[in-house]
Amino acid sequence: MKILVVDDHAMVRQGIAALLERAHSGAVVLQACDSDEGLDLAARNSDLDAVFLDLSMPGVSGMNAVTAFAALRPALPIIVLTAAEDPDLVRQAFAAGALGYVPKAATSATLLSALELVLNGELFVPGLMVQSGAEPPTPWRQDSTGSRSMPRTGTCPTSFFATEPTDEATCTAVRFRIARGSCWTSSDP
Repeated sequence: MKILVVDDHAMVRQGIAALLERAHSGAVVLQACDSDEGLDLAARNSDLDAVFLDLSMPGVSGMNAVTAFAALRPALPIIVLTAAEDPDLVRQAFAAGALGYVPKAATSATLLSALELVLNGELFVPGLMVQSGAEPPTPWRQDSTGSRSMPRTGTCPTSFFATEPTDEATCTAVRFRIARGSCWTSSDP
């Protein structure tokens, strides 16, 4: 497994790298302090499995950074890792090409679950979308011809997951069903 972590805080990058290396024997974790360095590493490492991307960094940041990574490597899963817990930003991140959104307040178990789900072709949607009652995101990427598709599989996934810690050791998963023509319909388990 080869993962790229892009965050302007060294402690965050190092902590995620240590977590991933401990959880996945043999994992290689590349680190970048900004989007420019991250994009360069993504261009030079075609064997990346996923990227964790902070939204608030100097230089190219926010949805522009998500869009830049999605344009450079359309099949590379992007997991946003940010302090922002705003449902509107979650929707924007998915629309820009992210396949996961993990608030920095989440537990390490949540981060690892998000990675596992995204690597298995699913989407990771934070529990804040369930708690807020907000309209869930639409995770599509649009190519230069205007064609919209799901990255990696080319189809809408069969389910979405959101996890929220219920205590220090466990997380509860909520499964979302998908209706015809839409990637979101209800929060029925």
